[in-house]
Amino acid sequence: MQIPSWLERCGRNAPDVVIVGALLIAGWKYTSGLRSIMDIGLTDETFYLTRGIYPDRVAELTGVPPVVEWGPLYGMWYSSLAKISPEPIALYYLNYAIMTILPPALLYTLLRRYRVSLPTSSFLAFFILITSANFSVWPKVNHFTLMILLVFLIVATIPKSWTLGFGILAFGCLLASYAHPEIYLAFVLCFAISVGLFWFRERTFLNATALVSLAVIAGAVGTYAGYPLSGKQRSFSAFCQHFAFNWQAWKKEYFLAPDTDCLQILQMNFGSVSGVGQALLRNPAVVMHHVVTNAINLPNALVSTFALHPTTTAAPNPLPTGFLPFNMRPIEACILLALVIGGLWLGRKTILSHLRVALRSESRYLIFVCPVCAVIILSCLLIYPAPHYVLILGTLLLAAVAILLDPFKGRQVRWSHAMVIALVIVAVAPNIVRLLGPGPHPQPTLSAIKSIRSLDITAKIHLLTDYYGYATYLPRNFSGLPSYYKDIPFDDFRRKYDINMILVDNFLTNDSRFRNDEEWKTFLQNYECVGFVRLLLPDDKGVENPHALYVDKSILPTNSQQEHEGTVAGANLMSDSGFEELTAMHDCFINGTRTADQAHTGTYSWKMTQQQWYPSLGFVGKYADRNDASRALRVRPGDKYYIEAWIYPKSTNVGTGSLSMTLTVRDSTGKQPEAYPHGYSGMPARGQWTKIGATVTVPDGYDLGWAGITVMTDVPMGDAFYIDDVMVVREQEN
Repeated sequence: MQIPSWLERCGRNAPDVVIVGALLIAGWKYTSGLRSIMDIGLTDETFYLTRGIYPDRVAELTGVPPVVEWGPLYGMWYSSLAKISPEPIALYYLNYAIMTILPPALLYTLLRRYRVSLPTSSFLAFFILITSANFSVWPKVNHFTLMILLVFLIVATIPKSWTLGFGILAFGCLLASYAHPEIYLAFVLCFAISVGLFWFRERTFLNATALVSLAVIAGAVGTYAGYPLSGKQRSFSAFCQHFAFNWQAWKKEYFLAPDTDCLQILQMNFGSVSGVGQALLRNPAVVMHHVVTNAINLPNALVSTFALHPTTTAAPNPLPTGFLPFNMRPIEACILLALVIGGLWLGRKTILSHLRVALRSESRYLIFVCPVCAVIILSCLLIYPAPHYVLILGTLLLAAVAILLDPFKGRQVRWSHAMVIALVIVAVAPNIVRLLGPGPHPQPTLSAIKSIRSLDITAKIHLLTDYYGYATYLPRNFSGLPSYYKDIPFDDFRRKYDINMILVDNFLTNDSRFRNDEEWKTFLQNYECVGFVRLLLPDDKGVENPHALYVDKSILPTNSQQEHEGTVAGANLMSDSGFEELTAMHDCFINGTRTADQAHTGTYSWKMTQQQWYPSLGFVGKYADRNDASRALRVRPGDKYYIEAWIYPKSTNVGTGSLSMTLTVRDSTGKQPEAYPHGYSGMPARGQWTKIGATVTVPDGYDLGWAGITVMTDVPMGDAFYIDDVMVVREQEN
């Protein structure tokens, strides 16, 4: 019996289906648990998310108008994905995983379509999955653009007509340009090539219909949504920021920050300009210096973005992941390139024979990607060879290398081979959480969002932050105001925009618009005078340098949960945790003082020395005045408080004994006796800093608390202890 042709085709494609399935499973394994170790990335990626789920509130939440340059198609993708996962935080992580998993599977399909062998296609797709160019590169709009290009490079192989092939690719570039506007130039090039091929070689009715339809679609979409390159805001902003990075590298000037002071740096070099063309006319020598610098850095960027480094260290320009990628030093990139070139030279005879055959039989892909790669290289030279540009360029170039130099070209692959390769892919695929090892893995943005949510504020909030995007993940009564809106003195700025909540981090503190404003400095020192309170928002995993949240008292709820400044769940209730300002309610009975003798971080710590009466240090609540309920921390039965401190027992201490760190609780009605729920009790090693911590649960019948540490009576007289970086946190409810 003759086997149906469709069944025969299914049999031939079955190994590829198995490999694609294995790549998808490996991708799921690789990204599983990423929410526990990766922070949320604000600005660009959050803008696209906002555009997808809150299209009518984009400017209100981010401070950025939803112009056509800012990827409307990627926003539509988020809108579709939100039907599966509507909650913004969950949606962010879901999209991040999908954008990591799908490109390798599409690349495998592309390679097989261009007749690359199954083993080579599998290896390259798996390499793309686990390389730092995939997971770490952000924003993910570039992965989305790459996916569109890969899909249409696959579809372009279907017709035999070159005119239709370039027409299909032109349509793909048109779509991709509404995610990545620079790709619109590739659309123009591909469309022009298609028209030229039609006019000089392939004049058919089908080709004419296809080209006219494409022109009508491009015109209609451009009229309705706008043309991706019609505005200058996005491209000029990208040029401005990346020129500032190059300028700082040339001048070795660090008094200005490239990310926040880029406009000032641009004005120093070009005067008042609003476009790349104007900058070129004003100072062509500096622009050419910028282009040459980018050209020199491009090979290193390609290698360091894709090559796996033996250690995983933080990037010099921190990405939202906080732990990837690494940055390969120039000498390492040169060594790796030299090894590749040396290998090609040694095998030049075999390689050249393969190359001649491949250039004759597989030229279609090379010709298709030329206009796309040319546009991306131009972007890298004019703007910067940043990882998100290099991702697309490098992936297309690697595919070209695989097509030209496939070592297994023409070899038959059996079912058993495909199954073995699939099993190896799944087995070898790492998990990003295990790769990073034990934490803590900082998630300051996510922690700040959770802590602000726990305030349960219902009033209208105008939130000032350095980076826009926080408001997208907060309740609907929040609107966002990015720091770059500030162009007047702070007090006028605060009143103009009715700012009633300010999230302060290191970036805002170092922003020259604020750093050099005396009114801003006065506000930070005397925020109570204008009706604000200060809440510390540390990362929920205990990392240092926490955010600080300044909130207008009038918008805080009046329930007992908010009666004491700083009692938001997840916030550090110790307002001066490092003893740098002496603003906290410290309460040391005997022989306690601030000192610069030792410090875990900063300049100062608190020193306690054992004397006749054992000394205690109150972290939160004035323990000496515990008969005064107004000086206490308001607690509730069942509340859990995490208390943490860094302790340095002096190396000359002679005894062991113990330190006790707990939450002393009282009943304001006097019915219950004072209680000391179990906390930390022990003695850290002498002569070194040790972090101690304990979670304390408030027992039934108590509503007042005082957190602190006590040197117990079994510690010998004269033994001294330094305390620093204290944290007292009411744990968030699940």
